[in-house]
Amino acid sequence: MVLIGAAAVPLSAIASLRVSVLQGYEAVKSMAKLNAIIAAATIGTIAPLAWFFGLQGAVAALVIVAGIYLVVSGRMVAKEARRFEGPHKRIDRALLRPSSATARARCSSASRRP
Repeated sequence: MVLIGAAAVPLSAIASLRVSVLQGYEAVKSMAKLNAIIAAATIGTIAPLAWFFGLQGAVAALVIVAGIYLVVSGRMVAKEARRFEGPHKRIDRALLRPSSATARARCSSASRRP
């Protein structure tokens, strides 16, 4: 039973890394959906399995939920990654150009140099 429960640890660790990627993409909606799906999966699996199979069912449910967490988080990361592909990277080009006040200051200081 301990070995079965131990299988949940690497699954959850990988899924947590994927959630970190979602945070990097600032995908708040995807993270909210993921949390809702995991909450529903937890309630839907742990309650019946623990009721019918006791402690062994509860441990098995943890592994099942970790597997669901892994699969769903992977799909959501793939979806968010597709949004960031292509020529339209989410960079505000205006922030990369110097403002007109900064450009005038540079030009005026350059003209004063000997």
